[in-house]
Amino acid sequence: MMIAAETGSGRIDCSDSQLVKHYYQQMARYAVHKVKAMIGRNDVASEIVQDVFMKLWQKKPRFDHEKALYAWIYKSSHRAAIDYLRSAKVQREEASMEFASHTLDLDSRDVVLEKNLVAACLDRLKTREAEIFSYIIFDGMTFDEIGEVLGLSKKTIQRDWANIKSKIENLVR
Repeated sequence: MMIAAETGSGRIDCSDSQLVKHYYQQMARYAVHKVKAMIGRNDVASEIVQDVFMKLWQKKPRFDHEKALYAWIYKSSHRAAIDYLRSAKVQREEASMEFASHTLDLDSRDVVLEKNLVAACLDRLKTREAEIFSYIIFDGMTFDEIGEVLGLSKKTIQRDWANIKSKIENLVR
């Protein structure tokens, strides 16, 4: 559904605050759900998505079609969640450990080990590798789906995934 700031060429112009508000109302709950699945906290997920939409309005990009806008929001939310997971602050938060302990039915020692392993993996991976890792691990996406979101071929994603698994295996040893 297109509104307002669609330019004569069919492009979506995000310099219009009403248009950004419209897409926020349309997309935010999905983005928050995705980010919450990655980090386990609804309040932080909501803040991350609000920041993504603020950047959308501040940067005022133009998109050829809605699908490109959705991909930008999805990738930006995903990257912001990865940044949050990488932060030292999140490693100290007991609320996340409590959530994981309750949800995954793990004792607190296992939660700390699993959380530290994921954080260590993300720290050792390049940005694109971290994205692929979290798309597969957190979102359960296929190579084709990841390729579409990142604008890469399925073979490139498969090759990167093989490299990622090798790095993780070396880390765990």
